Amino acid sequence: AMVLIIAHHFSYHGQFSFPVHFVSFNRIWLEFLKSGGKIGVNIFVLISGYFLSGAKKLKPQKVLKIWLQVFTYSVLIFLIFILFKTPFSLKDVFYRLFPITTSQWWFASTYFVLYLLFPFINLFLKSMDRKTYQSFLILTTVIWSIIPTVTGENLQSNDLLWFIYLYSLAGYLNLHFKTDKISSKKSFFCALILYAVTFSASTLFDIKLAGKEALTLFEMQKITTLAISLLLFVGFLNLKIKQNKAINIISSSMFGLYLIHDENYIRDFLWVTVFKNSSFIESKILVFYSIGVIAVVFIVCSFIELLRINFIEKKYMKIVDKASFFLEEKIYGFFNLKLFKKL
Repeated sequence: AMVLIIAHHFSYHGQFSFPVHFVSFNRIWLEFLKSGGKIGVNIFVLISGYFLSGAKKLKPQKVLKIWLQVFTYSVLIFLIFILFKTPFSLKDVFYRLFPITTSQWWFASTYFVLYLLFPFINLFLKSMDRKTYQSFLILTTVIWSIIPTVTGENLQSNDLLWFIYLYSLAGYLNLHFKTDKISSKKSFFCALILYAVTFSASTLFDIKLAGKEALTLFEMQKITTLAISLLLFVGFLNLKIKQNKAINIISSSMFGLYLIHDENYIRDFLWVTVFKNSSFIESKILVFYSIGVIAVVFIVCSFIELLRINFIEKKYMKIVDKASFFLEEKIYGFFNLKLFKKL
């Protein structure tokens, strides 16, 4: 999922520009790289929904951990660029001190609010029987996915509502559906076929007929993107993988990897100044160059995040854990609601 997101950013932020009806292999390749970004985002939310829907209560240490991780990168990156005389304003300072509340990283801000709300969402989801839950999902799928796909307009939706929908969808898989009925091979095959058909149709229509940016069917809420994301998620869910320390270590760095490479200052510096993406727009080695760059960004940013985890986070998390026990006691004691007792 993260590789898909990095590939999307390589193409989307690389300042590539083509004539309206111009078609070339490089353009199609860049559209291919761009197509997976929202699939990756959907998969990350589905993962969270699947596991959090079975969680009992909100953990203050998790809230503080996310906040401090985002805050650390926001401030450190800002200070580094200031040292190199990057101009800034008082507004920039405020944004850097409160990165989640100002949506500096849209995904981080939306996910943070989703995490704060998940105990309430769980209570709502668990209050429904299976048929009621199915009716709820059918209705929200029509409103927030099918209608936007057909009309091109979001029907009273935003990123948070979409994340809640994905959370609910994954929660249904966890609470009411036996995913092992669908084999991984079948899931992956269906995802591949659907992706190929969607990409071909989208590229043909948008480039050749409409002359617009391609990939309208790969936007986050489109039914095609949703279906591909869900098929890939179920495919990996049923894939039998033994406990693997390397996978767990690498996966622990994914959120930090996102925060580093898609930070406002880093974004242009990375894709425009360092890798000079657009200069390869007509290059015969664009395919190999893009794969190499994506791999480098993945490895380097993961390494930086693992350094932060081991040399910064582990030190302050000891204090955070102690504070969390105190906060948890006070929060649940203050509200004293049946909600928290039930959960």
